[in-house]
Amino acid sequence: MGLHDGVDMAYSRPRRQVVDATYVKTREAGRIVSVAVIVAVGVNTDGQREVLGLKVGASEAEPFFGRLKKELFYPRQWRSRTIEQFVQALDSYIRWYNEKRINISLGSRSPLEYRASLGLAA
Repeated sequence: MGLHDGVDMAYSRPRRQVVDATYVKTREAGRIVSVAVIVAVGVNTDGQREVLGLKVGASEAEPFFGRLKKELFYPRQWRSRTIEQFVQALDSYIRWYNEKRINISLGSRSPLEYRASLGLAA
């Protein structure tokens, strides 16, 4: 399956969960800066929208990359590792993050368990 097929399949699925960011202005160290308020919204079995979680960061990707650096990159010594070993560790971490990590905002379930409860998991 190519990239376009995957995108088409994703857009053809029923929408039950949305993640979006709204940018707001805030004061940091005497300066006005823009930050992203990332909101995950889901639709429950009664058809009502619920906020599943919120994160605040400099951009939409900042919370993920901050966690990635803290959990994967900083605790390890990488000088003796090859690029292939790094890519394999990164791939493993992203798979764990997307599929297995327990998330309180998902009802203390993994993302796969949560998607399965919505009927979205294969």
